[in-house]
Amino acid sequence: MNDDNVSKFQQLVSGEDVRWVEKAKWRKEHKDWLKKSALIALTILRKLRDIGMSQKDLAEQLNVSAQQVSKILKGRENLTLETISKLEGVLGIELASVPQYITTDTKDFEVVVSQEAWIGQPIVTFKKQERHFYDYDAMVPVVSNPIQEDLTVA
Repeated sequence: MNDDNVSKFQQLVSGEDVRWVEKAKWRKEHKDWLKKSALIALTILRKLRDIGMSQKDLAEQLNVSAQQVSKILKGRENLTLETISKLEGVLGIELASVPQYITTDTKDFEVVVSQEAWIGQPIVTFKKQERHFYDYDAMVPVVSNPIQEDLTVA
């Protein structure tokens, strides 16, 4: 017998079940996404109950096996963005969102209307300057100064 088989045999004979230790280590290493996966699973289960849809129906709409839906609903599946998007589409709910931020830099916008657009009219340039910043705690957009327009005629 090789060393690997001997150690497996000794574990079996000793009566110790070391698989629970390995599983516990794995859960500890992956606790962040496991927590989110469990929350997603609970949200899906609630929605299925509310709309009266079975797991089998969900599997058919997602074009996956019933076993795959069962794995998702156990809350231990590392879901891809594609899978989350499909679930959101079928169930009509939002399972994951990403906050959108705008930098605090000043943005200049310039629109030029050419002479060809209005025959016989001068070129008109509009300049707008906006400074955006966000209260990141409340996620409320705030404009620091109103839009200022300079109308120049060329």
